[in-house]
Amino acid sequence: MVNPNRFYTYAYLREDRTPYYIGKGKGKRIFSKKDRVVNLPKDKTRIIFLKQNLTEEEAFKHEIYMIAVFGRKDIGTGILHNRTDGGEGCSGMICSEEVKLKIKNSNLGKKHTEESKKKMSELAKLRRHTEETKRKIGEASKNKKPMLGKKMSEETKKKLKEFNLGRKHSEESKKKMSDAHKGRVYKPLTEEHKRKLSQANKGKHNISDVTKNKISSSLCKKTYKLISPLGEEIIIKNITKFCKENNLSLAGMRKVIYGKQITPYKGWTGQVLDNVL
Repeated sequence: MVNPNRFYTYAYLREDRTPYYIGKGKGKRIFSKKDRVVNLPKDKTRIIFLKQNLTEEEAFKHEIYMIAVFGRKDIGTGILHNRTDGGEGCSGMICSEEVKLKIKNSNLGKKHTEESKKKMSELAKLRRHTEETKRKIGEASKNKKPMLGKKMSEETKKKLKEFNLGRKHSEESKKKMSDAHKGRVYKPLTEEHKRKLSQANKGKHNISDVTKNKISSSLCKKTYKLISPLGEEIIIKNITKFCKENNLSLAGMRKVIYGKQITPYKGWTGQVLDNVL
């Protein structure tokens, strides 16, 4: 069983023995340099425990109390370099643009080793939400829909378009996506699910006449030459309409027309005749 009284509060002292940072932690946090807003004292005697064997709540309360006693330099209330009033770790801390830029530059080009990736993967597999946490997440998701009703500005749309323009997946990326989908079993939609999807999408796809004309024009740019099972030659402009009228699969006909299938589809063969009327 995990010991609930494994937390403590600590302080980093200046050479004159006055504190310049107050913190809360557990395990080896007191000596860790990771995610620090201040540097650790080189002299280890200037790293001290304030209170030990505390619950996390007690440790947070004591951290808040000690920061309030000595005050913060950034807001002009005291001598500490803490960026928050305590009680929440680093959350709530606001980094300056200069600090953000330094963090960004320090991480540029960094790559995790295979060993590091493996360790992170193993740790992630061990993490499990408690039933209480799952319940809270469920309740929060029911009440919060942060993107509901929000619309992207034209500027944001333009930036996204420019960012994605010309982007192509590498062969390695394609292979990974392919491997990830292999072996997946997709459950067929229930009638209830289909009904809900139908209701949700009603009225969403009201295409204007202008858009319909554009789509029609784009589809009619290509001319197709088809050979029927009886050997008759047929020239058409709208392959979709032709397939519907003759009870043919559009996908099957396209495979034959574009050379992806060598054998005829239900006796039909064909080819594309670009810019031919």
